[in-house]
Amino acid sequence: MGREKQVSATDFTPRPVFVRRASSSVRRGDQFIYSSGVLLVAFNPRFDDFVASVAYELRTKIVYRTDNGKFARGLVRASSELEAIHQAYLASALADGGDIRLVAHFYRRQDPRAFNRWMMSIRFTSPDWHFFEEETVKADAIRVQQGQARKMELVLGCAALLTADIAGEPGKRIRRIIDLADRVGYPANLQLWYYNRELLRDYLSWRTSDPERKRWAQATGGRLPFDGYVSGRGNWRVFPFQGIFKQYSELDPLNCSAGLKKHFIVLDDYMFDSLENKVKGELARTAPLRSELSKFGGGDSVVHGSLAEIFFRHLGALQASPNHLYSAYK
Repeated sequence: MGREKQVSATDFTPRPVFVRRASSSVRRGDQFIYSSGVLLVAFNPRFDDFVASVAYELRTKIVYRTDNGKFARGLVRASSELEAIHQAYLASALADGGDIRLVAHFYRRQDPRAFNRWMMSIRFTSPDWHFFEEETVKADAIRVQQGQARKMELVLGCAALLTADIAGEPGKRIRRIIDLADRVGYPANLQLWYYNRELLRDYLSWRTSDPERKRWAQATGGRLPFDGYVSGRGNWRVFPFQGIFKQYSELDPLNCSAGLKKHFIVLDDYMFDSLENKVKGELARTAPLRSELSKFGGGDSVVHGSLAEIFFRHLGALQASPNHLYSAYK
């Protein structure tokens, strides 16, 4: 038998309010206290009414009576998992008013004063998920991709928030990288890439012969951009947003992971070192000799070989491309 429905308003505090709260929390360097609990909630096919029911069950844990639940409903709606759970139960044709169990995961701001221990984020899981018949939870490819795209947007939103205070040129480069990933969108941003730093350095080295360079470029038949695996040296190309998405796609946007900030700092340091120290370093080491040879019609092609000269020009073209990661390093 279903639970008695609670008649409740469905208006809610808009999401930007919670995003601003999260931004302030990051700037303060807040720490969080985690707790969880099981809720028994009357299911409703209308998502707004379902949210109202969930918020009502949390009325002793979140500010509720002073605003008739408006804040609580907004905080509940901010959890993307709840909408996914609601859609799954809709697909199972659960009767209006049937009971479902939810596990609520609470993140409160840590503070010595109780009245400052604000509820910052709630996430939801469904402990009875495994009771669904397989056919009731099938999702079409478009919906799956839309869900993945939304997750990537949340990751990039957290990244923008966390890296906004990085000073100087590194901060500018990182923000250009994030802006690029956001502009090209999902799934195109999963294909953004840069060259393996060690392979790039060795390919351009004056010590490397053209026959060696040809062997390293066999996977693409010598065509640019290079790709594939080089024995003992690794893959030519690195796709950073694939790893970022895999590691951080389950982030709660209201509880961004500080590890994401460090991830972008390391990424920038790697690419900057690749272009500044490895590429320009090779040019600097041979600059005096290139200068002398240029008087006799020689230069880069004589010192490095024609393949390295072509690759130098290729890197310049990548930097000039607005849709390549190297464009952040002009």
